Amino acid sequence: MSQNYVRLVNDSIITFSDWKEQESFEYQRTESEVVDYLNDFISYNELDAIIENGETDTIEWDQLFTKFDITSDSEEARFARKHITAYIDAKSGDN
Repeated sequence: MSQNYVRLVNDSIITFSDWKEQESFEYQRTESEVVDYLNDFISYNELDAIIENGETDTIEWDQLFTKFDITSDSEEARFARKHITAYIDAKSGDN
């Protein structure tokens, strides 16, 4: 089993719900909220390494969402996957 999901999150990660409680800004769009959360806790250097090593197909989405404490079939999970996948696609085009 791949441990890429562990590499993707930095050590200071808190759950999405805990992060929302700490935020003073009230978001109008769930997608913006999810992207800001990801930007706080995704290790983009590690994601870049996963992309460079051709390991993107080994990302364990369900385990990643469990780490975020969001349901895999939720709107939040859909936005998170969309954001990370778009990043991967953009970076893959750089190669």
